[in-house]
Amino acid sequence: MNILISGRAEVSEVGEPTPLIYDSMEVHDVDIVALSTNSGLVWIGCHNVRATVGNETGVPLEAEQSYHLDAVDLSTIYIDAVNAGDGVTWNAVNAVQ
Repeated sequence: MNILISGRAEVSEVGEPTPLIYDSMEVHDVDIVALSTNSGLVWIGCHNVRATVGNETGVPLEAEQSYHLDAVDLSTIYIDAVNAGDGVTWNAVNAVQ
């Protein structure tokens, strides 16, 4: 049986990576989409992702761009942005219970 789980994460403090979720949740795959209202880039990566100009790490997404990952724990995916309040939405399929 397929299980679909959706969520949203926003950067509250620029330069402080924000996890998609705080509790561990392994999924078979996840699609992450930058919010259409973002005013700048959102970066996706692990705990050390950075959007700080000149020190960027991770994968940059413009508003409405998406990124896909397979077999991952959602709590290990982080975002950072150049503007507080920018973020992503996500859909994960087949959560491992």
